[in-house]
Amino acid sequence: MQISPSLQLARKCGAAAVALLAVAFAPSAFGQGGGQWPQQAPQQYPPQPQMQVPNQPQYQQGYGRPQYQGYGQQQPNPQLYPPLEPQQAYPSQAPQQVAPAAPIPAPAGGVGGAQVPAYPSAQQPLPPQQQPAQVMPAQPAPSQHPSAGTAPAVAPPAVAAPSRPAPSQATKPTGALQQPGPSAELPKERVEADVSTRSVAITSSFTGTEIVVFGSVENSRQETAESGLYDIAITIEGTSTPVVTRKKENVGGLWINTKAQTFNGVPSYYAIVSTRPVAEIAEPSVLHANQIGFEHISMKAIAGVKAPPASELESFKEAVIRRKQADKLYQKSDYGVAFIGRSLFRSAVNLPANVPVGPLVAHVYLFKDGKLLSKYSSKVSLQREGIERYMHDFAFDYPLFYGIFAVFIAVAAGLIASSLFKKGSH
Repeated sequence: MQISPSLQLARKCGAAAVALLAVAFAPSAFGQGGGQWPQQAPQQYPPQPQMQVPNQPQYQQGYGRPQYQGYGQQQPNPQLYPPLEPQQAYPSQAPQQVAPAAPIPAPAGGVGGAQVPAYPSAQQPLPPQQQPAQVMPAQPAPSQHPSAGTAPAVAPPAVAAPSRPAPSQATKPTGALQQPGPSAELPKERVEADVSTRSVAITSSFTGTEIVVFGSVENSRQETAESGLYDIAITIEGTSTPVVTRKKENVGGLWINTKAQTFNGVPSYYAIVSTRPVAEIAEPSVLHANQIGFEHISMKAIAGVKAPPASELESFKEAVIRRKQADKLYQKSDYGVAFIGRSLFRSAVNLPANVPVGPLVAHVYLFKDGKLLSKYSSKVSLQREGIERYMHDFAFDYPLFYGIFAVFIAVAAGLIASSLFKKGSH
């Protein structure tokens, strides 16, 4: 028997209605009121026994270092951990009682002669609510395990905090840096210089050379090279030698030497170069003390038979300088030094071919406003090289053998020449 679709639908709707009625009218099946689920009590579990580790040490807080305890029969080594002796706590000190100060009478101009109470002094006791709290000694903590016999722990005594003194107003910090004031002195200027070569070789082909003198002014304060704040004077002096000066006069139509003067300490070579004429750089006394300039060269006159009078001594000195200048052994250049920067300067000095062989000394002077600030010196060596050196040393070291050798060379040269010309004549 087949059921129609409409009948099946009606059955399903009826089943659904019965289910809804059962839920609405049966609250005991799902809990009290409003379809709430019943609350379930938490499940109770039996307590788990705690695992104890035998011989496990524990520590108890005490005074100083902690007390060491253990379980069972095992005790700590008394040599490593000696028991601490109990210490007594310091008793608290009661505050000192000071009698109150007497009232201060009011001044003569007070109101009705009322008495003004005095202010509490530093020694007067404070009210009960402002008195300092007393520190009680701490009680030893009870032992966690009464079975273990340990020494009672003692609390440390109360120690008052040290009072910090008030800083003094007159005390200054020691670590403060001292700043230089406006009157602090600046570093002094000084000159550093050198020459282009320290050794000059004199050979048979020597025709002269040039020496460059250069340097710098340390702590220079001039802004540009054209400022002209500093003056530089450079002198190059040779070895000192004696010089004889003679004066010729017309006697009976003949020019003969009538007077002569010998000077010691005359430089064999002298050159001076400067940024401007030396007479404008400094005072004559400063120039004479440092022998800067031809007029200030030290010449010591030696008295002799034909020595001129003192009035003519200056003319003989001028004659020495004039003859040296004619041989180019005395040179002068008023603007031979030039600044090429704030502090760098440079100059060139010529050495002639007839310069005497020997050491040369270069002096560099730094001037500012007519005052000598610094001085620097450097040496230059003139040495013979080649066969000229050996011939010179042989002549001065062995003069007798040099004379014999010279005569032998002269005789040999004459015999060879005569034999050649004799054969040619026939």
